[in-house]
Amino acid sequence: MAERLSRVRARMLEDAALLSRATEAEAAEGETPLTCPVCGTPLQGRGKQPRDLVTQHDQPIHLERQYAVCPQCGQGFFPPR
Repeated sequence: MAERLSRVRARMLEDAALLSRATEAEAAEGETPLTCPVCGTPLQGRGKQPRDLVTQHDQPIHLERQYAVCPQCGQGFFPPR
């Protein structure tokens, strides 16, 4: 029962993460563009990239999220929104 509940929780986390605006690197119209936390330059989107995580109860979560790169310093991010 506990293992089944862990799988359900992992699926709910995955679904919530994929529905979040945090999956978008580019600013929507009227929003302030995301900036690099290292140098402050606006980030450039580089398309969706996979990201695999594991929950506390060893359940895998697979996310396809926007990836962004700073054109100034080269840092790459899965930016939060």
